[in-house]
Amino acid sequence: MQKLIIVCSFLLVLSNSVAQNEAGFQIYSASGTIGGYFDKDTGGAAGGLDVVFDLNNNKFRFSAMGGSELKVNVLGPNRSDVFVEANLSYGRELSINDWLFAEFYGGLGYFYFKKANSENFEFTNYNTIGFPIDARIRFQLGANFGIGLQLHSNLNSASTIYYVGPFFQLKFN
Repeated sequence: MQKLIIVCSFLLVLSNSVAQNEAGFQIYSASGTIGGYFDKDTGGAAGGLDVVFDLNNNKFRFSAMGGSELKVNVLGPNRSDVFVEANLSYGRELSINDWLFAEFYGGLGYFYFKKANSENFEFTNYNTIGFPIDARIRFQLGANFGIGLQLHSNLNSASTIYYVGPFFQLKFN
């Protein structure tokens, strides 16, 4: 987990310096989300952060998300499923009117899933490639601030997850 945070921080700093040096490639927005996720067996709380770059109305998105099953076991050890993902996606933004926007993204990323085994109270770890798909509807409340609803899915071989939650976006243009 610490390595993932370090790598994402490094990529963010590197992308920021590249974005300021190349003409036409700039930071478009940053956003955060917190909500709920579910898979075929369970569900829980999740949250994520992303940075979007713009190049000629093409959006490139670096995102990270993580979540954990919400479970309380009073009589024994608490074993919860956990996931972490880091993604690079391509997308487009559609302007419905002056204050309403839709965003669509698809991409490729890293997916880590820790599955709790209820029989022997041990964990199974999965590291795999994931295919994130996102759809977002955003209400632009000001020139640089918007809120909306994010629908997210990560298709992978470990455990396909689905996420829904509000997001808050800060635009930099």
